[in-house]
Amino acid sequence: MKKLFFCISAMLATTVALAQSNNSSVTQTGTSNGSSVTQDGATNGSVVEQSGSVPLNPLSGQGNSASVLQVGVTNGSLVQQKGDFNAGIVDQGGNLNYAKIDQGTGNAENNYAKSTQRGNSNYTSQKQRYDSNAAIIAQTGNSNSAIQDQTSPPNGPPGNYAIATQVGDFNGSNQKQHGKLNNGSVTQNGNGNAAIQDQYGDSNNATAMQTGSANYSNQDQDGTSNYSSNTQNGAGNGAISIQDGVGNGSLISQMGNGNGAITNQNGNTHYSTVTQTGNTNYSAVTQTN
Repeated sequence: MKKLFFCISAMLATTVALAQSNNSSVTQTGTSNGSSVTQDGATNGSVVEQSGSVPLNPLSGQGNSASVLQVGVTNGSLVQQKGDFNAGIVDQGGNLNYAKIDQGTGNAENNYAKSTQRGNSNYTSQKQRYDSNAAIIAQTGNSNSAIQDQTSPPNGPPGNYAIATQVGDFNGSNQKQHGKLNNGSVTQNGNGNAAIQDQYGDSNNATAMQTGSANYSNQDQDGTSNYSSNTQNGAGNGAISIQDGVGNGSLISQMGNGNGAITNQNGNTHYSTVTQTGNTNYSAVTQTN
């Protein structure tokens, strides 16, 4: 009996501490939840909490999985999962990194979040509510920040998808999506770039690609089936795309330094393309119906 107990305990929750002064806390309430925490270094801290509360379902809080790997010094992570079949993964290599995953309410299902950090002083925050959302962050460098906040309807509809990739130093990304079937993608390669994506509604798509330094991209979409793409290559460029309605499309491409572009579309089925090559160009597009 004792041998069987230890086998089951090892299978459901495995915690490995490979150096002194690391701290790990794992709290699980429910059925068939799994947690793996590995810390190699010093003064790392990890907290994992998994539970559920589905009415009339005594097995609520089942099948959640959390995996935390921290290698370095003074890294911190917090994984909170409520509901069923959620998965949270944190992988940190370096020093002074922090990652937070907050998924679900008592009856949320099938959310997935992954945060990978390589470098020092990076920060990630991933918050997902209700069902079937997926969030991925990958950071390589120092002092980068990435935030993802997604909310889909309850009771099993399709969720939202967000991905942020940062290579360099002092980049910032903030993605917020409310609705279903929204997709947000941010790719930053360089230093000091900033990207914001806000999408409310269904089936909207936003893509931001920044290469260089000190570029700024802001995409705000409210409605259904809107598409926005901001591509920046250079330094000090600014691109803003605002769309409210159905079936609108905005493409902004900037190659050079100090360019500015604003596209504002209100209504349905508008389409705008802005291409800037060189330095200190400015464009403003407004379309309504």
